[in-house]
Parts: sequence; structure tokens; C-alpha cells
Amino acid sequence: EKFEFVVFNNWGKSVFYTKDINLGWDGKNQVTGEDMPQGAYVYFVNAITKDGTPINRQGLINLIR
Repeated sequence: EKFEFVVFNNWGKSVFYTKDINLGWDGKNQVTGEDMPQGAYVYFVNAITKDGTPINRQGLINLIR
């Protein structure tokens, strides 16, 4: 029913955001299109399933080039 996925760099700036469950992060800055440097990025997923169950997850993505 609802889905949000956001990726932040190590300065806390959002580099990717989507509400489309079928769209994933490709390691690029969504605004500029530039490749992001190797490193750890924080992600948050907030969703609500069709039966109303909330899903809230967070973690790290290790970007390796």
C-alpha cells in the first residue's frame, strides 16, 4: 500500500529516494547522475503492507566499485 526507500551519504544528505517498490539504487546520485564514491551508505525503508502491517527497516549498504 505504501513504500518509501531512501539512501543517505555519510554526511546525512539524501542521494536517492523512491516510492516505487520496483526501483532500486544504482550507486549514483539521483539528482546529479554522478557515481557515488565507494563506502557505506545508510538506507531506510518504510512501508505498509496490504494487510496494514507496518515495515520499518534501516541498515548499511556497502558500495564497492
